Amino acid sequence: LWRVHKPKHPESYLFGTIHVDDKRVKKLSKKVKKRFNESKTLCLEIIPDRETQVGIGLAMLLPQDKTLDVILGEALFNRLSLALHKKGVTPVESVHLKPWAAMIVLSRPLSRGGLALDEQLYHWGQHQYKQLCGLETLKEQLSVFDELVVEDQVALLKDTLNNVGVLEELNEQLIQAYLSGNLDEIYRRSLDMEGSD
Repeated sequence: LWRVHKPKHPESYLFGTIHVDDKRVKKLSKKVKKRFNESKTLCLEIIPDRETQVGIGLAMLLPQDKTLDVILGEALFNRLSLALHKKGVTPVESVHLKPWAAMIVLSRPLSRGGLALDEQLYHWGQHQYKQLCGLETLKEQLSVFDELVVEDQVALLKDTLNNVGVLEELNEQLIQAYLSGNLDEIYRRSLDMEGSD
């Protein structure tokens, strides 16, 4: 938690979050809760409202005339389907995902059925009638992936599939670094994750 201040202006706070559904991460310190409760405005990376959630789900899907099994071929799709099933995605659902979307699902920690930290903060902000704002739109966030040609999406997906075990370990190390509050370690772990993609 960082304090941002300028003479004769109200203080603001910048709180670094990690996008996981993990109770260890969502257990906030008294200091963070106090500053959150005192704030009148909450700005997040994107507003994780119902419209955004639906938009993300739709953006992850291939056009109706395409399927992931055809794009990847049977052998690779079968491998992917087994890995996605462990993440709670059925083969029927998997076949409709864009390659980048399948990669994202594979690379994230297993959801525990709850909210990620940003979503939790968003709901708290709603209940406290805070002014809410998003720093980016959904379109801006997803354009990075949608602008990739299919061949590049498939290459990223293959690499992720080949390194699922390593990514799970790196995710846990990143969470541990976040919990320790060690910025240098968080940075190192982030670079490790980029290097394994």
